[in-house]
Amino acid sequence: MPGMADVSAATARPPLEPVGEYAAELAALAGRLDAAAGWYAVFAAHDPQGLRDCLAGREVPPWDVVASLLEDFTRLYGTGPARRAEERLLRLHAAATAAYDVWAGGAPALRSRLAVLEGESAEAAARVRALEADGGPELAWALDHLARTESRRAELRARHAALGASTREGPAERDEAERNEAERNEAERDETERAVAPEHHGPASAPAPNIPAHPNRRARTGGSRFAGAPLAAADAAGPAAIVPPGAPSPDLVTPVAGNAGAAAAGEPPPRGARFAGAVRRPAAAVPAPEEVAEARAAEAETAARLTHLRRAGSGGEAHALLCEAAGRQPLRFAVLVEELHRRGMTSDAGILLWEAAALPAGAFAAAAGALCSLGRTEDGARLLRQGAHRPPQEVAEAALALHRAGRESGAVELLAAVIRARSPSGAAEVVSAAPAVSAAAAAPAAPSVLVPLVLDAAGTLSPEHRRRVADALRAAGVPGVPGAV
Repeated sequence: MPGMADVSAATARPPLEPVGEYAAELAALAGRLDAAAGWYAVFAAHDPQGLRDCLAGREVPPWDVVASLLEDFTRLYGTGPARRAEERLLRLHAAATAAYDVWAGGAPALRSRLAVLEGESAEAAARVRALEADGGPELAWALDHLARTESRRAELRARHAALGASTREGPAERDEAERNEAERNEAERDETERAVAPEHHGPASAPAPNIPAHPNRRARTGGSRFAGAPLAAADAAGPAAIVPPGAPSPDLVTPVAGNAGAAAAGEPPPRGARFAGAVRRPAAAVPAPEEVAEARAAEAETAARLTHLRRAGSGGEAHALLCEAAGRQPLRFAVLVEELHRRGMTSDAGILLWEAAALPAGAFAAAAGALCSLGRTEDGARLLRQGAHRPPQEVAEAALALHRAGRESGAVELLAAVIRARSPSGAAEVVSAAPAVSAAAAAPAAPSVLVPLVLDAAGTLSPEHRRRVADALRAAGVPGVPGAV
């Protein structure tokens, strides 16, 4: 179905428990949001049926839609509760899409959708090249369309890889993982509900969102914010704005009193590796003050232009500008994230992070490192968590790049997100992919670097995670795993 749905689906709810659990959790989150503001208002106004179907469990929303709702949640309740909700929803999303992909046709169906997106991506790239000389709004639309198809391809590739991993995992291990997952989700749900109690001055919880039953028109699929959703035939003529002209822009939403600075509050930085001496720790580079000043001057102009586009209702051009900015030199990207936060444009900062999550592995790691070098530790961690669904080889490449850059805590954050979102065998696949990365990057020690990092990442979650990941590494034949962890 066009719009918010991840795939075209039957109108009846899929008979899948993970999809129902994911939908229930998402509906609970939506019930705590202001339905008249932010991304929630945009979705409700321009694809109400799609929103209803996703919250009812009839269809599975792509992760970027959930990330947008989490941006609204962050503005209302702050970084801590939002991060806990994000981590829980990320796991539920992985379980729901895995179950749904099997139900909807498995790997062949995903490959068919990827083949369609390959063609669309080539056409979009050709259109960008044809319009580069003229510039203007048409180029902005073309860039938006290209970014959208690339993001969809990345998400579908990751889901295809995850589907392959699930078929190799034994039934007993899956059953144990599902039991542990259910217990964790129940405990974390209670914790988050306490964290967003009425004294936080958020909107009251509602049993269901008040979504108009008969919209004037349905939203068209657009940008990476609908990653993974196939284009309808009616959309083939050209892309549509993520925030349509005249629609409320999320960066103009006033935060709830008492939470305006919560997103920038002192969250603890990601924990680094505890394998003292086991992995060589390069020093992280710090940008020169002159470089930072030059980048700030340039990106202040970008932020001013983005503000003008938002006020003019030019959502498509604004999104295209963010897509382009995500691929800039890492320091400039990080400075722009900082500048958007400074101006209160937190939703656009979130979009910028989401677009950067689709960069090639090396550039993705460099972007996260640049954020940390400016002290934007939580933004860097958020970007890394959004990379958890990359294929194993890309995760390995990014983790090794972070380690080489002296960002070991970032590598641990990324690997911990992978362990949360996948099974222990998924973490083992990342380490097993390291030899291929070593051959490409002339880094023969890559597996020996990743083993302690991935075990440390598992240890930040729980001793049980660490034990299970170590067992999965041994079962996969990975050398260098300690005998007792």
